Amino acid sequence: MNEFSISPAESRTFELQIFRAKLSSWDDEFVASWGNAGQADIVISRIDTSLQNRLFLIQQQFPDTFLADTLVYYGGSVRGKTRPQLPPQVSIVRGGNEHHGVLEALINNIFQGYQNHYHSNPLFSSVDLAKGYLEWCWPFLTEADKICLILMEDGIPAGFLAARLYPEQAYADIILNGVLKSFEGRGYYSFLLRELMAILADSGFERVVVSTQLNNQRVQSVWTKEGLILRQSFYTFHHFISASAMDALAKSSM
Repeated sequence: MNEFSISPAESRTFELQIFRAKLSSWDDEFVASWGNAGQADIVISRIDTSLQNRLFLIQQQFPDTFLADTLVYYGGSVRGKTRPQLPPQVSIVRGGNEHHGVLEALINNIFQGYQNHYHSNPLFSSVDLAKGYLEWCWPFLTEADKICLILMEDGIPAGFLAARLYPEQAYADIILNGVLKSFEGRGYYSFLLRELMAILADSGFERVVVSTQLNNQRVQSVWTKEGLILRQSFYTFHHFISASAMDALAKSSM
């Protein structure tokens, strides 16, 4: 489904009118509307890689367009999934209000120095990803349509997994997850993934989906091992629509 809407948080952060677009199937009028609205300074688009032969049309309409990254989406069934056999020192709990400090420490450490599509753009490169991820993840500790699992080793937080639940469509979307470097190589990420899939299966869900950047090959190997397969991929583009956006880019590049 094609989508286009303003991104209030990004617009506030960068003091420009930033819109988000998702293009899954080609639509000339829809793409043209990104610039015709007369409101957008920058459009951050996700374009299905199956539309590669149409990218030149986008470049023609929006010459100041830059490839920022490529996302890959994996998915698979959760039917019949059972909880992992955890070592005695390991436990997995469902996050709640009392875990705000725990989640903050995990995100600040796991995503220190992490880069995404923002860092392909000098205008956005100073963004504090950890801060943004924290604001993004707080609701996963309390809201009914979200879940946050936290893995502990001897009571010490080692990793987490946050997912949004879609009961009517019987699937969950893993939004953010990770394990501290000091705890990597122990299978803890697989434990978190299996625990989520077992919870979903017990609740009548059918599938789970998750995404990452194309170059994050390590986590993709884990997903494959756990039965998830590559389903879809999207290019992320930054389209500079207005003169104000191009001026801001020029200043940021000095």
